[in-house]
Amino acid sequence: MSSTKTHIQSIVSVVEDLGYTFTDEYFDFETFPTSGDNEVYRVEVNTREVYDMSGNRAEKKKRFDLWIAFKLAVGSDRKQDIYNILDAEDELEDEIMQALSDAQLKIVENLMSGIQNDYVIIKLTGDIIFWGTLTA
Repeated sequence: MSSTKTHIQSIVSVVEDLGYTFTDEYFDFETFPTSGDNEVYRVEVNTREVYDMSGNRAEKKKRFDLWIAFKLAVGSDRKQDIYNILDAEDELEDEIMQALSDAQLKIVENLMSGIQNDYVIIKLTGDIIFWGTLTA
């Protein structure tokens, strides 16, 4: 049986293998990291649905939001920076899809901010659908 923790650990493993660093600093499209760090990530997980119960098993649908902050170097080629970030997004999507081959995965949204405060933020949203064992 699968679990939310197992799937999120797989996503985190992929993200960190690609060189991103976990941060507990909150950021989104309006709030940017104050640390000045580059290629940091945070993740949010929410239950979307629990359905199709069978005995002590249930089909679960979890939504995750993966946020990554890219700090652009002062004086860098901004157009090339955006191209590089787009390549990084594609690689991230592909690697996450491969890592979660034991669950049904759907990338439902991939958003990128404009450049603000020398940062570009991406948000990758996905749904994971899997059978899990109900706990006590």
